[in-house]
Amino acid sequence: LVSIEQTDDGDQDEICVALEALEEIEDCWFVAGDESYVVKVRVPDIDALEGLLGRLRRIPGVGRTHTTVVLSTKGEGRAVLPGDPATA
Repeated sequence: LVSIEQTDDGDQDEICVALEALEEIEDCWFVAGDESYVVKVRVPDIDALEGLLGRLRRIPGVGRTHTTVVLSTKGEGRAVLPGDPATA
C-alpha cells in the first residue's frame, strides 16, 4: 500500500490520470487525511517497488509517498461488515 501526498499546487485530475497509467496499481482511493490517495500496488520484488516509487514521485503534483508492505493477509474481500443492520 502506498499513501500519496499531493502538493498544494497539484492537480487532482492530472494525478489520477497518471496513476491510472501505472499497471502496477490495482486499486486507488481518494482519502481524507494527510495523504490524498492510497493505492494498492502489486510488484514482483523490492527492486520493482523501488522503481515504481520513483515513478510515483516524479508525477507532477505528488509531494511524497509513504509505503506499507503487507506481510500477510488476515482478511480481504469482506462483502458485509459484522453487525451491519442492513443484513439483519
